[in-house]
Amino acid sequence: MALGGSYGLAVLGMAVPIAVPLFIAHPGTLFGLCMLLLPLLICGSVITSFFAPKIGKALALTASILFPFTLVAWNMGWLGIENLGEPPTWAWGFLGSGIGVAAASMRGRWAYVHGLATAVLMILIPLTPGGQDRSWSQSMQDGLLALTLAVVVCEPFLALRRSAARTDAAHARVMAQYRSSEAQRVAEEQRKKVARIIHDQVLSSLRHASMERSGLNPTQLRSQVSAALEEVNSAFERKSDVGLFTPADLYSALVAKASAFQIVPSADGTQGSQLEIPKPSFDALLGASLEAIRNTASHAPHATVTVEINAEHHRVQIVVTDNGPGFDRSKIRANRRGIRDSIVARCLEAGCNAHFNSTPGQGVQVRLDYEGRPR
Repeated sequence: MALGGSYGLAVLGMAVPIAVPLFIAHPGTLFGLCMLLLPLLICGSVITSFFAPKIGKALALTASILFPFTLVAWNMGWLGIENLGEPPTWAWGFLGSGIGVAAASMRGRWAYVHGLATAVLMILIPLTPGGQDRSWSQSMQDGLLALTLAVVVCEPFLALRRSAARTDAAHARVMAQYRSSEAQRVAEEQRKKVARIIHDQVLSSLRHASMERSGLNPTQLRSQVSAALEEVNSAFERKSDVGLFTPADLYSALVAKASAFQIVPSADGTQGSQLEIPKPSFDALLGASLEAIRNTASHAPHATVTVEINAEHHRVQIVVTDNGPGFDRSKIRANRRGIRDSIVARCLEAGCNAHFNSTPGQGVQVRLDYEGRPR
């Protein structure tokens, strides 16, 4: 666009000093009208190319056709001027300008076709009433010059256009690859999210089903499984990404969930706290806390577990501690995904932090943090 506009301005500067005096000298003729239209078309093409490229191309195309037509019509006597004589010296300037505008407005092949057609017209000028004094050798030279001019003028435009097309194609390929990789990344995140939920809920359901002494009846088990399925469906439908909660809401949900393990969490500063917790972060803190409790229940069933939730002005923290046998972090098998996915990864994806400390024989402490802003 900028290249076509710059070239159009150059052509305009060359055409106006020639066309305007000719229009003034012959205002009542078709020749004078053509001389007026040429600079107007070029000027309109330059102006509109910056905000309406299609209109600019149409005006440039019209001008490029009018250039050789004016030259041929001069020699054919169609413009209402007697004593035509030799073509004027400015003819070649108009011819080159017309080819240049054609190159800026047409596809590559049509720009060359335009130049070839103009060259043929130049060769045939001796057959016109105004060109009978010209020799065929002169016309052949003029035609070859027109063809050479077409190549010289068109090639820079078309080379830049081809380069721009290749750049656009490369950009499109890069964007397609980015979209593909981004889709794969999102799909992998969703797979991990669903796998994490299934991991949590299956372990929870199996634990309850195996606790014959807990008095869990089939109705309660069915309720547990239904809740698990609802959570999985919510993850697929993205229902769980909306809403804001307070530390008091988090404490209430934690008390309800921990009651299944006969654990009563303690709270400090949750009542009256105006900290806003987004639903994804709320779910991550709650799910990671329950996973820490389940891990202790599975690996150290006789250990004592304490759960504390503390809220400050812009921060809420959950600490799950047990006095079990602990473990060596370096010896955790790769297929053990409870801590990696259900605690650490879950919190990081939701904008929370998760840290755990454990030493063999000294128990485990899991610390979950969320920092936000109060209402």
